[in-house]
Order: sequence, then C-alpha cells, then structure tokens
Amino acid sequence: WQLALHHCQQSDITVIAGFAAGKTSGLAMSAITWSAMTPHFSFYDVAPTANQAYQMFTYLRDRLVEGMPFFDKFIEGGKKEGAKIVERPYPKIVIVYGLPQKSGKPRKVKSELIFLSADKNASKIKNIEADWICLDQAEEIVNLDDTVRNLGTRTRGNRPDGTKRLGRLTLLANSNDNVFSDNNFIGNS
Repeated sequence: WQLALHHCQQSDITVIAGFAAGKTSGLAMSAITWSAMTPHFSFYDVAPTANQAYQMFTYLRDRLVEGMPFFDKFIEGGKKEGAKIVERPYPKIVIVYGLPQKSGKPRKVKSELIFLSADKNASKIKNIEADWICLDQAEEIVNLDDTVRNLGTRTRGNRPDGTKRLGRLTLLANSNDNVFSDNNFIGNS
C-alpha cells in the first residue's frame, strides 16, 4: 500500500490503518522522495496538534542524519543555498540540489517539508501553497469538513518555476471513529 500511495494518480487519498501500521513512516519517505525528485516541491504535514505533526518531522530528521548519503547531498551539500533542518519557529526540512544546465553550472533549487498544527480548522495556515498536504491523525480533527476544505484549496496552482503542483491531499487516520464529526452515522437518523 505504501508503494501504491507513492505512485497514486488520484489527488485525494485516504489511508485508514491500525496503530503502528507504517502510515507516518511510509508517507514521510514518499514525501522526501518527491521533494528530491521535483524542483520547488512543497509538502506540509498537519495534525490536530503541533506535537503530532512533530512526530513525522522527527522520523524524517532521524533517518536523514543517521549517515545516509541523502543528508550529505541534499542538506549538508546545500547549506550555502539555504538547506537546513530546523525545529523553530516550526519544524521544517529544506533540501537544495542542482539541476544540470547547458552552461555546465547547475541551477540550485529548493524543496521543503513543513510540519504544523491544524488548530482552528487549519484556518491559520490558509495562505500556503503546496504540492502535497497530509492531514495526519484525521480521526482526531474536531471539524473535519472545514479543515479538509481549508487545506484542499491550498494544493493547486504552480510552483515558482511555473510547473503545475502535484495537487495531492492525503488523510491519514487510525481505525477509530471521529467522535467530533457531524457526519457520524451512529445515532443520526
């Protein structure tokens, strides 16, 4: 399922699986791969709380700094151009790499992964543009309809180089009921 998620043609994806099924790690590795393959790629992981979004950040950070060539090439090698892994004011991973040019000197491009809280139906993060937004722990979102609407409109348009954004919104959820949703069928008539 992780491979299917990575290559999925649909723009809206929902993954419902049990605890420790690999939802966060699989999606995190897919996002960092897309970032390394797509110039100016922008990924956001949002969750009910900043601490929950921080979990995906720490998973990626720990994988990236444990001696992988990815770190040396895309982060350490691009520090002069702004590559970094930071925790404040919010967790963020910026990778930088060069694209070959006819002149022989590679053109440097950035991609970024940002990890935020979806507090207040994600209304605080409505001014972003992203290729891919993951709504993590979707079963815990208080007003899922409004949050999805607010986030879904952020995955359109073009990247800074004029190429079309991926336009993907993914909901990750454990197999629990969303007790906050107005659309809960149990008890409704």
